[in-house]
Amino acid sequence: MGYNVISISLAVTAIVIAVVGWFVTYGHAVKASQRAYRLTLLNEARIAINESTQACIDWLSDLKARLGGLSLSIHSINPALINMREKQISELAEALCADESIRWLRILEEYEVLLPKTRDVRIQLLQEQRVVIARVSAIHRKLSQEEDDGTLDQDIATASAKILDLLGLIWDIRIYVQNTCLGDIVDSRVPKRMPRAQNVPVLYEDKQGALRLSCTSSTECGPTLPKDESQ
Repeated sequence: MGYNVISISLAVTAIVIAVVGWFVTYGHAVKASQRAYRLTLLNEARIAINESTQACIDWLSDLKARLGGLSLSIHSINPALINMREKQISELAEALCADESIRWLRILEEYEVLLPKTRDVRIQLLQEQRVVIARVSAIHRKLSQEEDDGTLDQDIATASAKILDLLGLIWDIRIYVQNTCLGDIVDSRVPKRMPRAQNVPVLYEDKQGALRLSCTSSTECGPTLPKDESQ
């Protein structure tokens, strides 16, 4: 009788251990599966953001090149360049309406749940982009209505500078996304952009880990990047 009780106890213990082991193994498998799925989503987000930001970079570069072309034709006495001016003005208007100008911000919004730190700066970047579009639109309006008040050169220079600022900020977003999505996996980080000029806008993480924009167009370059947070 005692032998049977011991045998039953051992059998029950073995069953309990097996069941517990199965649950532990299953729990680890679920966590591994969830982690793999999250990594897949992060990689999809990285690819989508990289593609959309590259399209915006190409769009901004094209916009800046068009401004440069207009700057040349405005002061040129070359008949060929003068004849091209109307076409350049028309193409500038078309370029301003390109979908690439806003798609990257929509993609950032779609993946906000995976990259929540981008929410506040996304809104600020939208404002930065609106400043660029507004300045280029003002130049187009002056040219199309032939309202040159003597400030076109300065307007084009200022708009070009704003485009360069926005290009830099988009590169910052790309670096942040790449480090966030791949940094822990490959145990490596892309160095952050560190402009030499203090009034150049840049994205950075503050001491609390929040993503910040150091300088905005709305304040004509507000607070500069704190030195202790730039490292």
